[in-house]
Amino acid sequence: MQSKSFYSGVSLRLEHVEERVLRFLAVLRDRVLSKRAAVPWRQFPTQQAAFDFADANDPGGETLRTFSVELSSSGKRKFLVTSYTELWRRYSAMVPHHRHYYEIIREGSPCHLYLGERKPRMDIQRKRVIRLWNSTRVQFV
Repeated sequence: MQSKSFYSGVSLRLEHVEERVLRFLAVLRDRVLSKRAAVPWRQFPTQQAAFDFADANDPGGETLRTFSVELSSSGKRKFLVTSYTELWRRYSAMVPHHRHYYEIIREGSPCHLYLGERKPRMDIQRKRVIRLWNSTRVQFV
């Protein structure tokens, strides 16, 4: 066996192990912190269960929000109830390719358009898109 082919797979395996260890530590940290947190971080298998929990624990709907994340390419989802602050605290500590949460906007609630960019360092294109958006928005307002 050539030494080059033997050692080439080691770095890929180490990256995979490192990612799993970091994910485990993040989950462990979150569990410890969630026991101390005043704001809930609760996950549910259905959207209705998440809405029911949010309604029961935040009747005015001022603090808790419902978010969703896809579990696999099959379209299966889990639903999360927490605050914007708590979501951001945990989201910013997640492994980047696990950051696929989106907010569920409830019927009758106001929603706001938001433009997100997927690739960093696209300043020229981003400025062009923002200029185009602003000129289009003025026409419709």
